[in-house]
Amino acid sequence: MAETNAPPTSAEVLIIRTDLNDYLPENRTLDSYITQSLAECKRILEDDRGVPWSRVYDTTDDAYLDNSDATGRNEDRIKNAIIHLTASAIFRDYSIKNDIEENWSMLADYHDSMAKTRLIDSVLDIDTDDSGAIDDDEEGVIGQSFLRR
Repeated sequence: MAETNAPPTSAEVLIIRTDLNDYLPENRTLDSYITQSLAECKRILEDDRGVPWSRVYDTTDDAYLDNSDATGRNEDRIKNAIIHLTASAIFRDYSIKNDIEENWSMLADYHDSMAKTRLIDSVLDIDTDDSGAIDDDEEGVIGQSFLRR
């Protein structure tokens, strides 16, 4: 089943900064940045934390394993990370396009750091046995970024 609940909506992204549309290139939409950020989120979880997307997102259309077995913490943390990755990508592209790196690049770095902290170090519910449900021992798995290679 499609990941219909996976990315945040444009309205949810604009909560972090209401003027993000002002910094979009002419050929890009906010939704295209959200899609790009979802892919980046999946990459960070798998490459930096060793957690495949299928272990934090239930393909039965439950957002981030947010069902009767879970605490709901994944939806909040992962959605927030995607929002920050979206802002980071927009500000990074804006700084490159306009050749004004200093402030916009720092803003992009800030949002990138916020996203990675939420994905790598946060407590998530992870379906470690691929059962499709969160068991008691799978609730609140702490990120172990210090073990990364």
